[in-house]
Amino acid sequence: MPQEPGLTTHVTLFDEARTGSLPLSVGVMAVGHGADEADTLLDLWTRLVDPDEPSEAIEFVATAFRRRTGREPERRTN
Repeated sequence: MPQEPGLTTHVTLFDEARTGSLPLSVGVMAVGHGADEADTLLDLWTRLVDPDEPSEAIEFVATAFRRRTGREPERRTN
């Protein structure tokens, strides 16, 4: 992911235990997009929390968000 604020980025979280019906989707747990690194991690966190994904995946992304922003992730209100 880009280290400079304001650079559009994309992140994919993989889970080796998951498999999809298409070869390119094997192991994909969630995908996030955003205007910068923090925005992308927040998008990924939201996508994991909404369908109630495994807590270890949610915590993994929340920790990455906290390290980069110094604050807790929270749902967007727009």
